[in-house]
Amino acid sequence: MSELAKIGNREWVGYGYNGQPNYADRPDFPLPAVRFRAETPDIKVLREKEKGDWRKLTLEEKKALYRASFCQTFAEFQAPTGEWKGVLGWSLCLASLSLWIYMAMKMFEGAAPAHAGPEGQPHRWALLQVGLREQPLEVNLWRLPWCLLGVAAGGRVDGVDICKSI
Repeated sequence: MSELAKIGNREWVGYGYNGQPNYADRPDFPLPAVRFRAETPDIKVLREKEKGDWRKLTLEEKKALYRASFCQTFAEFQAPTGEWKGVLGWSLCLASLSLWIYMAMKMFEGAAPAHAGPEGQPHRWALLQVGLREQPLEVNLWRLPWCLLGVAAGGRVDGVDICKSI
C-alpha cells in the first residue's frame, strides 16, 4: 500500500516526525506531516480566507482551521489521563488480597511439629551449624573413624556430640 493511499485525501504539509505521512500529537515534535482532517469545501473556503488578513477571521473560523489541522491542543493532549487511579486501585486490591491470605494462614495453621526446630533434633541442628561454619567445632582427632562428611569423630557443637547422636 502506498504512503499516499494511507493518508487518503488529507494534505501532506511537512516532513513530520520521521519523514512518513502520519499524524501524531507530540509535544516534542508539534508539527505533524499531514493534516488531521481531510479537505472539505468548508475548509477550502476557510483556507482561502486564511491567506488574507487574520483579523477578519472570526474566533469560530480560527478554531475550525485549527481543528482541521490538529486533533487536540497542547493543553488537551498533555492533560493527565487519570490512568494512575486504576493502577493504584488494582495495587491496593492485590495488597488487600495478600493480607487476607496471610491472616487466613496465620489463623488456620497448626502448631509446628516438635521435631521441626533445634530442640527436637539437636544433632541435625549441630551438623547444620558445622556445615554452615557458624559454630566452632571441638575435634578429638584421636577418636577415629571419621564421621559424616568430613566431621571428625568426637566433634562437639553446643555441647552435643555429633557422631554419638546420629
